[in-house]
Amino acid sequence: MATRHHIEWSYVWLLPIALLALSLLLAASALVLSVVNVRARDTQHLLELALTAMFWINPIVYEYQLIVRWLVAHSWPTWLPLINPVTAIITTFQRVIYGAAAVDDRQLLPDVGAWWYLRNLLIVAGVSVVLLLGALRYFDREEGNLAEVL
Repeated sequence: MATRHHIEWSYVWLLPIALLALSLLLAASALVLSVVNVRARDTQHLLELALTAMFWINPIVYEYQLIVRWLVAHSWPTWLPLINPVTAIITTFQRVIYGAAAVDDRQLLPDVGAWWYLRNLLIVAGVSVVLLLGALRYFDREEGNLAEVL
């Protein structure tokens, strides 16, 4: 209630799934980036830039529907923002926290049911599992050489 919005309790069950998908994605990213950072020291600076770019690429400070309206106006597919796996996770969090798809007669989030959010989260979780398995193989292969490089 601190944000003048009520939590959408019928969507709260999506939060553990969103957290799991985010954890899998971050674990895969961390494994790959840890090896790359040891191999190429300048990766740290590029990672800082990439994280800043990711903040602005994800619909955190602007609404998801702003992107969708722009895509519709330019005859692009509206599913395009969902290529970014973090978008599905962020929109789920926003849907639960805002408690509504529209605020002050302004459409912020897709006005769809919980199954749309679940489908997107399951796709992200599935892709994240595949990425994590690949990252584990990569890390296992490179692990023996990391001590020598350090």
